[in-house]
Amino acid sequence: MPALQPPPASSPGRERERGDAAASSAGGRRRSRSPPWSPRARSPSLSRSPPSSSSSSSEDERENCETQTETAWMELGFSNSGPRGVTEITYLLRSHELKISELESKEQIYCNSLVQLEERIASLEYYKEKLLTRLSWTEEANSTLRSDNSKLKNLAYSLKERVDELEKDNFMLGLKMNEFAQEMERFQMQVGSTNTQMQDNLDDMAKAFESKERHVTFTQQKLADSINHHEERITTLEQDISQCTQHVQSLQVKVKSNTSQLETNNNDHHSLENRIQVLESTERQNASRLVKMEESIIHQHERTIGVEQDLSANITQHGQQIQTLQNKVQLQTNNNEAHLLENRIQVLESAERQNASRLVKMEDSIIHQHERIIGVEQDMSANITQHGQQVQTLQNKENDVLMKSFQSLLTCMVPFIVAFLLSMLSSQSDFGEYEKDLVIQVSLVCGLPGVMAMVFAHLASGPFWTSIVASLTLYFVIYSITLVYYAFIRLLPWSPWTRLQFYATVILLAIFLIVVLTMLIVWGSFVKKPKFTRWIASYFSCCPGPE
Repeated sequence: MPALQPPPASSPGRERERGDAAASSAGGRRRSRSPPWSPRARSPSLSRSPPSSSSSSSEDERENCETQTETAWMELGFSNSGPRGVTEITYLLRSHELKISELESKEQIYCNSLVQLEERIASLEYYKEKLLTRLSWTEEANSTLRSDNSKLKNLAYSLKERVDELEKDNFMLGLKMNEFAQEMERFQMQVGSTNTQMQDNLDDMAKAFESKERHVTFTQQKLADSINHHEERITTLEQDISQCTQHVQSLQVKVKSNTSQLETNNNDHHSLENRIQVLESTERQNASRLVKMEESIIHQHERTIGVEQDLSANITQHGQQIQTLQNKVQLQTNNNEAHLLENRIQVLESAERQNASRLVKMEDSIIHQHERIIGVEQDMSANITQHGQQVQTLQNKENDVLMKSFQSLLTCMVPFIVAFLLSMLSSQSDFGEYEKDLVIQVSLVCGLPGVMAMVFAHLASGPFWTSIVASLTLYFVIYSITLVYYAFIRLLPWSPWTRLQFYATVILLAIFLIVVLTMLIVWGSFVKKPKFTRWIASYFSCCPGPE
């Protein structure tokens, strides 16, 4: 509806005309109201007129006028004798003039208020028209509201019928919830038993893995760490399952039992025990067992779907029975029972909403648990395959490192064997002292890389620097032993080549080889302890792991 608008404002020219008209009317009234004793009402003889030099008749007339005015003043009670009478007259004239001016100002105010009242009357007439239009609109709105009220009454009757249908559906849902609650109670008991058995089996497996970890390689230790990590994940999964069981315990009031589900879960439990035993026997069958577990879980899911279908069929059957009961109840109801049913329907609607929300939460939790179990199994299978690949790569790397170390050992031994033979020949030949000292100096200069290798062994890090430092360390060890042997020959000059010297050289060679082996063992046990012990165990097969 449009808002009420004020009347159009009058123009300033129109207001000015109204003010002039009011002033003119006030002036006319003022002139009409002037008293006879005011200067305006005086006779022409009293007004200021220029003196005339007329005849004596005019003087007589003037005297007559003066006498008339004196008599008039005397009648009013004023004396014209002396200045006192003149002052009184002037004072009265001034007071009357002031009163007249006040009356004129009041008259002007009254005129302005009259103009404002006329404008106010015009605005009130305008608002009256607007109110009449609004009254017509309200009458139309009332007619529409009456029609809407009739529609709402029809809708109320339809809602009452819908409430009756909802009561039937609520009763059917109550039966469904009772059956589903019994099934969930049995499922909770089975899950608790399977969880305890799985935990015991996992503890046994952990103990077996710990006993085997003492006598396996460095890669198997990594595999054991990964298995412990998986055990931690399984414990977290068990905690989640325990939380789920606690959530299911809150719904035990609405749960019923189902014997067929218990038998299937017992069969699944036996299959799980068989799988755990297979996992303890061999590590390669983990993937196939995980597949079997997935199939069993899918089978359980299919069975639950079948149970839900059976429940839906039972619900439809109960709905038909409730329909027949409702028809009988409708024949026996009256107005008071109708009010009671309405209150009951409201309660049932609230209960139905709560039951629906609880069912949705239970379904979401079951689906979430199923997804988490599948994800954990997939992670376990992926981690097992990944650890197997890592073990294979580590074994290949270790074999490559051992081959490289043997190659470096052989390449380092060749020049020292040559230097050893040269030292023996130089000691038995006719070289002078200068040549022999030169050979020793050259050998010392060649031994400086060994010293650098010992320095780098404390500074460098990484696989590349480790291989370089290892080869240079072996080089320095072999060089020092060769130099000691050469100095020993240099200090014992034998004259000819005899059988005793031959035996002595053989003994020295044996001592040299023994020293080299001992230094190699010391180097492997202190510098490369895990890899060296693992290589010794695999080569000699002297420390098999206990069963």
